[in-house]
Amino acid sequence: MNLAETINNYTANEELRAVLIEYYTKNSYKYMHHSLRMLGRLASDENEQIAIVKQSLDNGWRGFYKLADVKSKQEV
Repeated sequence: MNLAETINNYTANEELRAVLIEYYTKNSYKYMHHSLRMLGRLASDENEQIAIVKQSLDNGWRGFYKLADVKSKQEV
């Protein structure tokens, strides 16, 4: 399965697809299935997933991490 097929199977959200394709064209996608599972564990909301991928792109990270500037729901 190629990059686009894998991402299309992961989500139907066009914006999320676009940032994931950008991320994986800039970073090796040798462990793409693992990192997509990790992204799903970090956030179930697609808008938050988009923010996580953008955070990784902006910082040049090779993985996905919780959003740095979002307060937990318990603090709100």
